[in-house]
Amino acid sequence: MHFKMKLLVFLICIFSCGILCGCRKTPEEVIERTKDYGKNKQITEKIDITYCEPAELKNAGLSDISIDTGNIELPDKVDFSKVEDVCLLQMSYEKDFLSDKDRYLQLFGINKDTFMGKSDVGMLGACENYDSEKEKKGFNISENGFISYYAGVTYDSIVLDIGDDEDAEMQAAINDEYDIDTDDISKVNVKLNDGSAALKKMCRKAEKWLAEKMPAGQLTYHAADALTKTYLYPQDKKESYVLTISAELEYKGIRLNNHISSSYGDDDKTEIAGCDVNISYDTQDNITFFSNGQGTIKLDSAQNIQKIVDFESAVKLVNKKLADFNKLKIEKIIPLYVIYSTIGPAPNDYISSPGKAVEARPVYAFLFDKRKENEDLGLSKEYEHFAIVDMETGELTTDF
Repeated sequence: MHFKMKLLVFLICIFSCGILCGCRKTPEEVIERTKDYGKNKQITEKIDITYCEPAELKNAGLSDISIDTGNIELPDKVDFSKVEDVCLLQMSYEKDFLSDKDRYLQLFGINKDTFMGKSDVGMLGACENYDSEKEKKGFNISENGFISYYAGVTYDSIVLDIGDDEDAEMQAAINDEYDIDTDDISKVNVKLNDGSAALKKMCRKAEKWLAEKMPAGQLTYHAADALTKTYLYPQDKKESYVLTISAELEYKGIRLNNHISSSYGDDDKTEIAGCDVNISYDTQDNITFFSNGQGTIKLDSAQNIQKIVDFESAVKLVNKKLADFNKLKIEKIIPLYVIYSTIGPAPNDYISSPGKAVEARPVYAFLFDKRKENEDLGLSKEYEHFAIVDMETGELTTDF
């Protein structure tokens, strides 16, 4: 595949991931276990919801669940201990990010005089693209704060011109994956091109770099997942090692959603993912890939919620809703801020368009079936299916 075509495919994938990620065909095993859903009348029975103060959520656990959960299997543990407060968040995407583009061009070593540049307008507003085959670097920046950067081995994997010989393409093998929240990484070392490095140290390095170079105001970055890959060059069989770290944005102990695909409802609300950041290293100090999802989102205001649906009530709601499914295993239950945006009639009113105002609501997220595949670039945290319970209203939404 030639250079221009492969680069075009890459850019389309980056810009389209937020729209298309919810359009996968339902697996046969999911169809089988859900075919009788809706036949059991008990799912329509009213659930008595009880409430608690947000501070009480810190101590909530599986021991609080005093009901028979029937066909749903709960995870081994839950952890709400880091929740400091529960709020309604008013947020918006950047709208004049290109005015500060020179700072980011300098940050990633992009010289406007020697790089091939191109301007365009897309769903994320005005966009500028830079590329240099000689320096093996590519860079994209958009009006809404979207940034992607690829260099070195990542550049080669995207744009290596090999003609039509698919056997000559670079090969990439995933070595190990880590869930930073649940795996013990205290003694894990990863292989990079300048030797071995402690994974925990690299996670802290990524968080510090993001906080300094991509400040997020009152939001903080938290390294959530990591993945190691080995790239193999076709010509000389040379190996190159890459560590990718996925970081999530967090507000007072609750992450912004990076687990659920877009899903439209009758009221034109949509949950959107894409509030993550991917950063890859091929040496301990060299970034070979960076992307900040669908753009730069910022917190405008936060309104405290005095009383929230307690954890047991959330479990009851999900249990009743999914009562007639075949056995379902919940892999993870976590608090999340899910971003909602009303999509108006204007066709160009994209969910993360420049200046777009959105609301982030706190939910209990019940996550099923983590997606096994990871993108060629970056690292996915998404799950195939979910049920979420709004902490303020008790409204339940699921994609089953």
